[in-house]
Amino acid sequence: MKLAMTTGCIADSLTVDGVEEIHLSTPQRKRAMRNLASWYLKHPEHLNSLLQHTLELYGKEEYNERPCSCCGDTITTYEMEI
Repeated sequence: MKLAMTTGCIADSLTVDGVEEIHLSTPQRKRAMRNLASWYLKHPEHLNSLLQHTLELYGKEEYNERPCSCCGDTITTYEMEI
């Protein structure tokens, strides 16, 4: 399975085996998800990036607008239950 992503200007594209993601059928999407899951199972060292990506996109976001008195940073928490 070949995955490809192009970004910039009006050239944005996300493909699976040469088919734009938006045009994938349900069976093609499930196959891609199974293959991705299989890849992650073979590469558990990448769990951190998968968790970050998933939580930022699908998690419930809680944002504290009050900055930290020590460093000035703000705190955002993402949570989801699967």
